[in-house]
Amino acid sequence: MCYPAFRVVILVAASFLLCSSLIRAQNGPPVHPPRPKVLGPAKWDPSPQEVSAAYWTLEPGWNTNVEMRNNLGFRELTVTPVLRAASGKEVSLTPVTVAAQHVISLDLRNLAQSQPQILNGAGSFGSVAFRFSGLDSANLFAATIVRREGQPIDFHFDADDAGSPLYTTGGIEGMWWVPDQTSNDYLILTNPAEKTVAGALILSLPSANRRIQLSIGPGQTQRIDLRETLGPSSIGAMGGLTLSLPGRESLSVTQIVFDEVTGLAAIMKLFDREPDDEFKDHTLLAPMMALSLPDEGLGFPSGTTLIPRLFLRNAGSGQAKVSLTVDWRSESKSGKFTFPQSALSSGEVRVIKLMDQQKSGQVPVDAMWGTVKLSYTGRRADLVAVALSYDKDNRSMVCRRRSQKALVACGRAACGTSIPLTTHSSRPETQAQNPPRRRLRSSTMVERANIGLKKCSCPGNRCGST
Repeated sequence: MCYPAFRVVILVAASFLLCSSLIRAQNGPPVHPPRPKVLGPAKWDPSPQEVSAAYWTLEPGWNTNVEMRNNLGFRELTVTPVLRAASGKEVSLTPVTVAAQHVISLDLRNLAQSQPQILNGAGSFGSVAFRFSGLDSANLFAATIVRREGQPIDFHFDADDAGSPLYTTGGIEGMWWVPDQTSNDYLILTNPAEKTVAGALILSLPSANRRIQLSIGPGQTQRIDLRETLGPSSIGAMGGLTLSLPGRESLSVTQIVFDEVTGLAAIMKLFDREPDDEFKDHTLLAPMMALSLPDEGLGFPSGTTLIPRLFLRNAGSGQAKVSLTVDWRSESKSGKFTFPQSALSSGEVRVIKLMDQQKSGQVPVDAMWGTVKLSYTGRRADLVAVALSYDKDNRSMVCRRRSQKALVACGRAACGTSIPLTTHSSRPETQAQNPPRRRLRSSTMVERANIGLKKCSCPGNRCGST
């Protein structure tokens, strides 16, 4: 029998527990971590702030709305919209006071009645600066909405930091596109900085390249009509677009395609070159790309057939091997189709028609949506990709944009069908000091995560509705 030994073990354990209790009692209660310090609003020590939207126009038949939202939750902002004409000349409009967490929308043509020099002229376009006093430029969200009166054509340009010296670029890559003889493709270059920016625009054609030297002074806007520049051979075609900036300056660039006959309106996606970028794996995504049979929720006329296409351009110096998959979905089924890996030679532009896979049965004919995924190895912007779906007359269009790893031009999207190109959160107003924000390059739909503005009301024509 081992009972005595068992009792000794119990006695020793009890003694240990008693000693531990006595020691804790002598040392007092356990130490709790310090309570978190509750921060209130940052000290209001404002400084001059400025954001800039890339484009406005009051040319005959065009109008522009200006939107401003005060992101502060506790203080009003007084904002002065300043129109910069194409020449760079500034025209200050009447200051506007925006209450905390409020949005104001103003008709620019009405505001400019007292400024006849900027109405209905050949140079009645440019950029808009929004000047105010605040803790940070993100205290204000501002935008311009440019529309063709009497037509389902409009474009939305978000404002961003004006001429920040903190951002440098190795250039911009894109594609020009002139769908029809009545279509227009405008490249709009705005210099919000205080010094002249010099560079070169290279446009590629099947036969040769066209090089245009650029010099854009402070505050100036240069608008290049690409159809007129390229001539008749550009009609019904597309090609490469490269903006070279040897000085690595910051320049705001946007590209719009529109057709007043068909009502087509698209903002073409542009891709930034990183000055010191290295070769690595990249993935581009286009969620919910509309396939040939449009979802009834898009509100297109009965019998509408879309033509889903991918426009690809190898902007790199060597061959690009591209992997492509489409995750499709119908009302009752879903699946994936993987394309054979394709190789694009340097400078090559290729069109992939997803309708061909639907006609062959590789993707079901009744599939309504697809998530397109492209993968390649190279530098950022080596692969320029645009994904869009439109009917044969370009009258009904749905486009998908990708992240900066993105595909896509965006056109007249139905409300609720588009996703943000880039998400950039406004900064907490409790922070008096903020790290520098990289300037967002092209002026395509930049959504701020906590702004909550709905960009259109159905049936919406505005690109980027969310």
